[in-house]
Amino acid sequence: MWLYERRPEGTFFKTVFDYETRHGVLGEMLDAVLFRPFMRLGTEWGFETLRRWCAGDALAPKRRRSRWRVGVFFVARMLGKPPAPGAARSWLGSGGATEGQARPCGELVEASS
Repeated sequence: MWLYERRPEGTFFKTVFDYETRHGVLGEMLDAVLFRPFMRLGTEWGFETLRRWCAGDALAPKRRRSRWRVGVFFVARMLGKPPAPGAARSWLGSGGATEGQARPCGELVEASS
């Protein structure tokens, strides 16, 4: 599921993946350390490419198709490098509500130039 919401600070994009893991404890471990982080970062990479394209960078999709750039991005983010100011950000959570309130995501992206 995707949600796009206009806010004064920019555009809020929310993507929800809903699935169950298989293969018991091993599947849950692989999901936690490999699959979910790669899905989160892959989604963030895609939204950042979209943000750049919407801001007028017509070559963003072509440049960001580079496997080398994707690999460097994934390694840097897995090692804790924060996104650049104004860049697309992701947040990994359960998506559930806490005490009747939606969890704050803080994933604001400026999608206009």
